[in-house]
Amino acid sequence: MPFLNYLPAFLAPWKRYGDELHNFEAEVYARNMRDEQKRAGWNWSKIKESQDVPPLKLAYDVGITYEAGSDTTTMAMEVFIMETVLYGATYVPKTRKESTMQSDTTEYPRAPTSPLSHMWKPL
Repeated sequence: MPFLNYLPAFLAPWKRYGDELHNFEAEVYARNMRDEQKRAGWNWSKIKESQDVPPLKLAYDVGITYEAGSDTTTMAMEVFIMETVLYGATYVPKTRKESTMQSDTTEYPRAPTSPLSHMWKPL
């Protein structure tokens, strides 16, 4: 409902709450990026050196990328542990058997061939 964007702040308390969340998140991302830029070696926070990216945008990009990777790993581990606790020792062998059967019967797409195909090896 776009008309809600035009309400004054005293009639729209969610705007204040949203601003507080944004400021908190921006500070967390900016602080993490500053800490990472001080570390030796290369990391994603140092991409600024090669591109003209505003610091807050870079902090958000790096922070969201990190969260995406860490959240999915955490969730996968939580599900694995939950299933193992619920179904005990039968869960892992059963899952391994099912995944092996799935991968044995699935034909995955092949990379296109070219005269230079011999120069690289897929992982």
